[in-house]
Amino acid sequence: MSPLPKVSYQPFDVGRYTRSEVLTDTERDVLANRHYRSDWLYLQQAAPKLVKPLLDLVEHSDVSRPMAVQCIAAILWQVSKTDRPYWV
Repeated sequence: MSPLPKVSYQPFDVGRYTRSEVLTDTERDVLANRHYRSDWLYLQQAAPKLVKPLLDLVEHSDVSRPMAVQCIAAILWQVSKTDRPYWV
């Protein structure tokens, strides 16, 4: 049995983001539309503070884009349902 390869762990720094405890009206409007929840270009313009940490995490973790699109859309759907940012 061969040894497992060593993995270099780097924690994701959430401290570099401004994280409000409430959604803005614009964020609520954007998340109310299911098509916008998976449109990364639109989300980056319309709700950058909400989406930037998720997109950076995808890049940090090297997750495939198709998987990331589905996961982020699901997270944002949950945010829409609860009316609370995902970090609260």
